[in-house]
Amino acid sequence: MAVGFHSTRHWFPSYLNDS
Repeated sequence: MAVGFHSTRHWFPSYLNDS
């Protein structure tokens, strides 16, 4: 469950995608 901490600039889309 990578919430996108690696891409802080796109943390929200990454959170929605990786969750």
